[in-house]
Amino acid sequence: MKRLYTNTAKFDRNAVEILGFSELVLQENAARAVADLVRKELKIGTKILALCGKGNNASDAIAALRMLSGEYECGLILLQKELNRNAQIQLNIAKNIGVNVLDLDSLSNFSEFDCIIDGIFGSGFCGEIGEKIAKIIKIANSCSALKVAIDIPSGISENGIVADGAFRADFTVCMGALKLGLYADAAKDLVGQIVQANLGLCESKFSFDDSDFLVLLNDLILPSRDIENVNKGDFGHAFIACGQMSGAAQIAANSALRMGAGRVSIVTLSQNIQGSSSLNLDPQIMLNSSFYGADSVAFGMGLGEVEFDFMDLLKKPCVVDADAFYRSWIIEFAKSDKAILTPHPKEFSSLLKICKIG
Repeated sequence: MKRLYTNTAKFDRNAVEILGFSELVLQENAARAVADLVRKELKIGTKILALCGKGNNASDAIAALRMLSGEYECGLILLQKELNRNAQIQLNIAKNIGVNVLDLDSLSNFSEFDCIIDGIFGSGFCGEIGEKIAKIIKIANSCSALKVAIDIPSGISENGIVADGAFRADFTVCMGALKLGLYADAAKDLVGQIVQANLGLCESKFSFDDSDFLVLLNDLILPSRDIENVNKGDFGHAFIACGQMSGAAQIAANSALRMGAGRVSIVTLSQNIQGSSSLNLDPQIMLNSSFYGADSVAFGMGLGEVEFDFMDLLKKPCVVDADAFYRSWIIEFAKSDKAILTPHPKEFSSLLKICKIG
């Protein structure tokens, strides 16, 4: 399990103001992570272009080019004026060791480059990209070059709001703490593979306010199989209600098997099943005519217009999903400590209205 943060600027401030780090030290560590990724993905001697804004995101990009210069042919374009102090320091050093500052007007496209580094906005971005920079990002996105975003692709805010024309990365090197916005649904096709860079400060030193969690595959704990003298009945019998749309029930039943349920049964509630003329079940899944004998029940997925008295299931552990959130009786399951409710946003909105009325 990893922590995701909605605001990480305070970590940088704490590192500098409380722990005594230099901003340039943090930037060196950030740049090194970018440079290491480039070395891993690209052959020596290839051409790299950094698109730079005016802030610390640009500083990281420029410092990364300085580290790569000599091994690669490195150039940068300044897309904004009035660089901040850190970016100006990094730019002066980079120029001294031969990093080329290119004129945007001299480039019709970026096809000659093998890698494009996005150092334009960073995690502090909000609002709109702007016509000029959006046009440049569009050209970059259309290239076949490896695209690397620093911290977060330009055009994506820390909370995951994506502006029109955002940078589309193959890799995002996230600096220090992971940003919640990188894992937002709207951002998933833009961030590429996420690489977390260590800036020289252990995450345990961070403040954990305003954080969320990313659950990883190895966080799942399946039922124990340490005892060998067992049978399938020792691991519970899960029942899945099948409404008008049978596919959803079959997916839920297969999931229950994979998660470790000893037995899984489907109970058909509708004589008018849409999507298939008959249930095409895995041989391990059984059919049942009632919920008698169930250790747990899942219902709502694919329910459709089927009417059924689900109140009999209130005493059993239940997973409630989908169409169930549009029924008035859902309020009873919302109050139950034995029910797990899994609505998506539209279903959750319906649930709130019903509970408020109730």
